[in-house]
Amino acid sequence: MILQERWGYRFQSANYFGGEIRGQIVDNDLKRIRLSLKTKMRIAVSTIHPLKSASSDERDRHWAFRCPLCNDDMEWFGVADYQVDLTRLEPFAVWHCRGCDLFSRSVTADVVARHFDVVTYMQPDNEPRMRSERTERSEWILDLMQDRLGSKLRSVLDVGCGLGHLLQVGKLRGYAMDAVELNDGLATRLGSLGFRVWRRLDEVSGTYDAITFVDSFYYFPNPIETLARCKDLLHSNGLLLLRITNRNWLANWNTRRRTLELFGDATHSYSLMSMTKALTKSGLRLNEFLYRERVSQMSLRRKSLYVFGYSLTALSGKRWLFAPGLVLIAHRGDE
Repeated sequence: MILQERWGYRFQSANYFGGEIRGQIVDNDLKRIRLSLKTKMRIAVSTIHPLKSASSDERDRHWAFRCPLCNDDMEWFGVADYQVDLTRLEPFAVWHCRGCDLFSRSVTADVVARHFDVVTYMQPDNEPRMRSERTERSEWILDLMQDRLGSKLRSVLDVGCGLGHLLQVGKLRGYAMDAVELNDGLATRLGSLGFRVWRRLDEVSGTYDAITFVDSFYYFPNPIETLARCKDLLHSNGLLLLRITNRNWLANWNTRRRTLELFGDATHSYSLMSMTKALTKSGLRLNEFLYRERVSQMSLRRKSLYVFGYSLTALSGKRWLFAPGLVLIAHRGDE
C-alpha cells in the first residue's frame, strides 16, 4: 500500500517497530526537506494514520501491536525518544490500549539491555549523589513490609535492584536479601558484595516472604507472565510490593502531544486500573495502594512536585490520582 502524506512524500508498507521504520520511501521528496534524520523519522511516523480501512490480516501484518494484558489491538499514540547509547536517542512508537489504560513502547529486549548500559542512574560513579534519596525510599519500603508481615518477613527478592540500595538496607536489618539484575556490571558488583544475584527472573530458585519491584516492573515486556512467576516464588503468606510511576493521566489528558517524553524510559506505562488487571490475570490480589512516599531527602523541586500531587489527590478524595508514583501491595489470590 502506498500512502501520500501532506509533507509530499510517499511511504510504502508503513510500519514502525523496534526503533526502525520497516518500509521504503519511494521517492526523493523527503530528502529535499532540510531536517535531521531523527526529525524525518518522527514526521514519517506521526503523519501516517493507522490503516483503519484495511482488513484485519493487513492490520496485523503492518500495524497491530497487541496489548500484553488483554491481547486486543492497541492504538498508535505517538513517538517517544529512547536512549540507546551514550550519545544517541532514537524515536520509538508508543501504543495505547484504552480498555486497559496501558501504554506500551515498541522496544526489544536487546535495546533495553543497551539502554541500561548507558543511563546515568545505573552508573556506580553516580551512586553518591543518589544515596540519601534511595536509602530513604528503601527504608520506607522495608518499613511497609515489616508493618504488614511482622516477624514473618525474613527473606526478600528485589527484582531490578539497580545499584542495590534496598539490598544493603535490608542486609543491615538482618534480612536475607537476593536480587535479579539485568545489567552485567551491576550484577557482578553486587555479587562481589556478598549478594546472590540472578540475571533473569525465571532463573530464581527458592521462595520468599516478599518480592519487590521498585521502579523496575514497567521494563518487563510480559507483565502477566512476570507476575505469575512472582506468585510461584512467594510463600503462601508472602507479599508483592511494586512501585510504579503514575503518568498515564497526563498522556490521556494531553492527547495532542506526540513526543511522549513524559513516559521516561518505561517499556509499559501503567495506571492503577491496568496494574489491577495485570495482578488479577496473574492470580494475585491487590490489597492496597499508597500514593504518599517519604520525600524528605528529595531536592526542593522534586519534593514540591510530589507534595503538590499528594495534595491534589487528597482534595479529590483519591478519585483522581495525581501523585508522581504509586506503591501497590498484593498477595497471592488463592489465600
